[in-house]
Amino acid sequence: EMPLDQLAQAANVDLLPPVTDHARPPVDEDALAQAAALLAGAKAPMIFIGGGAVESGEAVQALAEMLQAPVIANRTGRGILSDRHYLSMTQLAGHRLWASADVVLAVGTRLQPPRMNWGTDDDLKIIHLDIDPVEIKRIATPDVAIVGDAQDIMPALVDAVGKLAPGRASREDELAAVQGGVHEMLLDRLGPQMAWIKVLREALDDDGIFVDELTQVGYVSRVAMPVYRPRSFLTSAYQGTLGCGLATAIGAKIANPDRQVLSINGDGGFMYNVQELATAVK
Repeated sequence: EMPLDQLAQAANVDLLPPVTDHARPPVDEDALAQAAALLAGAKAPMIFIGGGAVESGEAVQALAEMLQAPVIANRTGRGILSDRHYLSMTQLAGHRLWASADVVLAVGTRLQPPRMNWGTDDDLKIIHLDIDPVEIKRIATPDVAIVGDAQDIMPALVDAVGKLAPGRASREDELAAVQGGVHEMLLDRLGPQMAWIKVLREALDDDGIFVDELTQVGYVSRVAMPVYRPRSFLTSAYQGTLGCGLATAIGAKIANPDRQVLSINGDGGFMYNVQELATAVK
């Protein structure tokens, strides 16, 4: 924080030179081939997505349908594959399926919850695709690392797997049972919060923007709020930023004036940025 008297002072400063954009790294064809072979040969593949896959929804869906692989969305990945699709799973359902997965493709995500909390068997193969080479190996080294933009690599991976993978029987009934079990568990343990989630979802258009916060309904929304479009579930993600909800929602509405924006706040979090109501009016 800065004292108010200092904020009002003037000073001469030297501006930093502009930051140049880094060129996208070329696709590593060897790593791509390894990933395609692992996925094509997997008995129980899984796809785990984060915000880095936000522009790759079509390719994610195509690969998931080809492999009949459940797509587990981290908070920032919600809506990349619509929750109306039977392969779209929340993290709670993903946790139940994790033990049976033999090959996991992580796209645009730190893969933090599974790596740090869910455990990994010696036989589990992990393919990690991320634009940041540091993130790929930050928690653990994957079996196959692919550095690059998911927009470039996912379509190429779909093509490569398509040449190797035979057709697979639908897992719709199996996965619907898993999702149904999770939903019943949530209703049993978090009935009041689930009632709020139901009403809020009914009030929102499909492209309505939901902004979570560090409050009970916000926590439950991460695993219970159906999300149908990319960039329609806004969250502070793993940073856990108390008080971000109201200001984020105002910014989302300014950027998307024709879309509904709904912000969930607790009393403490709301008071962090209550002054931004003046910004909204202006």
